[in-house]
Amino acid sequence: MIEPSWERVRTSTGPSVIEENWLFQLRRERFQSRQSGLAHDFFIIKLADAVQVIAITEDHKILMVRQFRAGSERDSLEPPGGLFNRNESVLTAAVRELEEETGYTGDPPRLLGEAWSNPSLMTSKIYTVVVMNAKKHSNQNLDPGEEVRLELIPVGEVPLLLKDGKIDHALGAWGLTLWLAAECDSSRIADGFALAKPRGSWRATRLLIAASGIAALGIAGRSLISAALFLVETFPTLWLVACLLGGSTVWLRNNWGYSILVRPRLVREFAWESCLCLLWVLAWFVTLIFIAILFQKLDLIDVLKFAW
Repeated sequence: MIEPSWERVRTSTGPSVIEENWLFQLRRERFQSRQSGLAHDFFIIKLADAVQVIAITEDHKILMVRQFRAGSERDSLEPPGGLFNRNESVLTAAVRELEEETGYTGDPPRLLGEAWSNPSLMTSKIYTVVVMNAKKHSNQNLDPGEEVRLELIPVGEVPLLLKDGKIDHALGAWGLTLWLAAECDSSRIADGFALAKPRGSWRATRLLIAASGIAALGIAGRSLISAALFLVETFPTLWLVACLLGGSTVWLRNNWGYSILVRPRLVREFAWESCLCLLWVLAWFVTLIFIAILFQKLDLIDVLKFAW
């Protein structure tokens, strides 16, 4: 651990307490720079540690609360949470706060990370805990004077809410960003998450289905060989275009949908996917050619020339 650049100046009277109540203690303490020797007073707020809970329901929505904050004089959208009780553990506090504020419970809680709430003024830390498969268990059990409105938000909307400033509580935004960063970590597979391969194959499959449908509609007025050769001619082009579209970006796949995620280091995976695509195109081409020969008894060379 790096040694702090300032150290507390010990005095005979100790810290000067300015205000103390049930919620916090405000005191004045003197610190001195180890480098310059400069010393002056700092105001410090001693406050209990806090916890916030990223709760995900079975239908892939994140449980948020909206409540009034006197400091900003406005309602704030944020994860449920609150201060620790005396001698309470992080995970115990997380389960308690989640159930009190929302009435939800879920899988065993998992600690995601911790940070200083406001290190320039406060002694407290905030812990972010994840609870999966949250379900309604009971009614809210709020403190006197507390008004909390629940909101279930699809998890895919969280990045946009952060970007647009709809979630602007700094500690809540940090917890959600930490959770998103953890789930996007390609070095491991998190709960329900994995980095998807380029979606060229899926896009091409849909294009193949569409092309097949068009060819099927044309069978009534055209011969089987014409319909087959139509697919042979159009499918490779459609496939390669789809591969390029799917491989230009890499998509993040999780339990609740897809999001664009640029990952340049996955170019090798896209190259491998493209090779598989080309092999599939070749196999499809050869299969259709032999089907055409089988049903129409045409010369192979004539068919290849026509298809080409």
